[in-house]
Amino acid sequence: MPYGHPRFAELIPCACKQAEQQQRRQGTLEQLSNLADVRSLTFAAFNPDVPGVRKAYLRAREFAQQPQGWLLLFGPYGVGKTHLAAAVANAVLAGGTQVLFTVVPDLLDHLRATFGPNSEVGYDERFELVRTVPLLVLDDLGTESATAWAREKLYQLLNHRRTFSILAAIAPPGLHAPPV
Repeated sequence: MPYGHPRFAELIPCACKQAEQQQRRQGTLEQLSNLADVRSLTFAAFNPDVPGVRKAYLRAREFAQQPQGWLLLFGPYGVGKTHLAAAVANAVLAGGTQVLFTVVPDLLDHLRATFGPNSEVGYDERFELVRTVPLLVLDDLGTESATAWAREKLYQLLNHRRTFSILAAIAPPGLHAPPV
């Protein structure tokens, strides 16, 4: 970079180093992700004819084709939120975009584990990975233990995200929202 350029004196990895970093990042995302458990949850395997879910199914398919903004799948237990979220994640991943699909309590456990004496990765590095993944799918939002730390971390994560995300949340008892 020439003197005066905004990136002058900035260390920029070569293409091979960038590829290595991307591969390592993808491996970490796969390790943290629950996608291996939901590979079979695809749009083809989803029944959109179940009463009340067709609109969510169509919106999820649109989102998978152009993942922009946020997608919130909200409803009671058992209506297909996880299936649709996983179908989107699998479709986007098949298109070459990095995805982290995780159950919220598991995500919080992964973050807490970075504070352990035997952790090979620091909290800041792990949290940054989650904050910056192109597609973040948080399944079962609202089932986590509502500690002050958990609320703070989820707030920081959701407040930071400017890229696309999917949230699958279980409706609290007494809230009569339409399924999905």
